[in-house]
Amino acid sequence: MQRLLELLYYLLEVKETTAKELSQYFEVSLRTIYRDLDRLIVAGIPIQTRQGKNGGVSIDSHYILDKYILNDLQQEDILTALKTLQALNLENDESLSKQLQLHFHKDSTNWIDIDLSTWHETVSQKEKFDCLKNAIIKRQYIIFEYINLKNYQTIKKIQPLQLVFKGQAWYLRGFDILKNEERIYKLSRMKKIELLQETFPLKTIQSFHYQYHQLYEKIDATLLFDSVCGSFVYDEFQDEDITLDNGCYLVQIQLYQTPWLISTLLSFGHHLKIIQPESLKKQLLKEIKRIKTIYE
Repeated sequence: MQRLLELLYYLLEVKETTAKELSQYFEVSLRTIYRDLDRLIVAGIPIQTRQGKNGGVSIDSHYILDKYILNDLQQEDILTALKTLQALNLENDESLSKQLQLHFHKDSTNWIDIDLSTWHETVSQKEKFDCLKNAIIKRQYIIFEYINLKNYQTIKKIQPLQLVFKGQAWYLRGFDILKNEERIYKLSRMKKIELLQETFPLKTIQSFHYQYHQLYEKIDATLLFDSVCGSFVYDEFQDEDITLDNGCYLVQIQLYQTPWLISTLLSFGHHLKIIQPESLKKQLLKEIKRIKTIYE
């Protein structure tokens, strides 16, 4: 589909070319170009071909793909969306983006750069992403090992439905065959993914809403961070939750009572003081005592 769109916009811009030139430009065989041209003709695009010395390939001059149906902001949104796809490293969408820029008569302003990779991204992570993308598109079942929030390791067989980026992490929405319900899986906890030949029917999926509050209780907390923690505070909390207090940062927030909450708070050492609640202070002190016994 991507090459067909590129081919269409290329013909709209250059007006006339030859099958050989198209073959060289798109780096495919002549047979592939002729097949693509046939597909465009079947789709209703008035492709004209002429044989002989002055022959060539062109689109009927009366055919217009009206770029003015989209206003300037909508055109920018399309180009930005393509830039997002490029950031996923799915395929090289840069040429399609350039073709649309030519068609819209827009110079690239490069006003945004999107990079969804992590600082420690590896080849295996990209392979995992590509495998899941193919499974979703082809509607093939997958099986994999998964470590859940309670550290239980299980084997899952699911119908993969959608990849979701939320809260600085990638997730996979899928229909769990054993539990007969939709679940969400964090990609970093998925291991040994296997793509099966077995397929499933196309499903209609709703918007993504990860109900985090159903998993953990919320508690009201007041935290006081030293001045050296400023960058973290503004990274993790909303401006309206932060108050400057003699060079320090007072944060009033609701926290999820997750298994790793205390570990996160301990990572700040003496740069963090818990003002309230008392129950959170007691949990922190209890963990400190446990750590202390290891080194005594």
